[in-house]
Amino acid sequence: MMAATGPTSGRDILLLLLYVPGATGEFNEPIRGRTRLTKIMFIFEKEIYEAYRFDRIIPASEMPEFYAWDFGPFSKDIFDDIEFFRRIGFIEVRATTGLEAGVEEAGEHQRWQEMASADEETDPGDYAEFTEETFQLTDRAISFIEKESLYEALSDNQRSILQDYKRRFNGASLYAILQYVYGKYPDMTKQSKIKGRVVF
Repeated sequence: MMAATGPTSGRDILLLLLYVPGATGEFNEPIRGRTRLTKIMFIFEKEIYEAYRFDRIIPASEMPEFYAWDFGPFSKDIFDDIEFFRRIGFIEVRATTGLEAGVEEAGEHQRWQEMASADEETDPGDYAEFTEETFQLTDRAISFIEKESLYEALSDNQRSILQDYKRRFNGASLYAILQYVYGKYPDMTKQSKIKGRVVF
């Protein structure tokens, strides 16, 4: 049996961001919306990855790829990872009741479906019609994180920064996150269909 080594990929970071406490102070605090999750991963890669030495344990080639799209930075990798974790029972995906999905959520989900459907191994019928979703780890995923020391293998500083980071961005409105991304990373918003609506 191989020794636990801590996080080694962007997939592990996705699990850790779902695992650490956020605005509520509770571990495994859910994250609402694919757009929010995508932008949280994007900002992590831009501002946390190298600054807090995550690059020492996770190669750049193992991080998700982002490109400018209709609603700012988009990553098919993250949507694929969410689907992978859902299928193996690591992430519980629940429809968010009482709230309409925003145009960003619907648009990004549609884009992912189009890209996934182009994959020869993907059956378009596998994907349900879009509703806004909340993502939370299952007990199986939490056991995996603990067994593989994904969280414990991090330095105290890395654990602290992940918690502060999730608290900041999971507690913010999606509009505030978009304002931040659009103001700080204009190159990733050149194709955005909502650029005029995001005032910063």
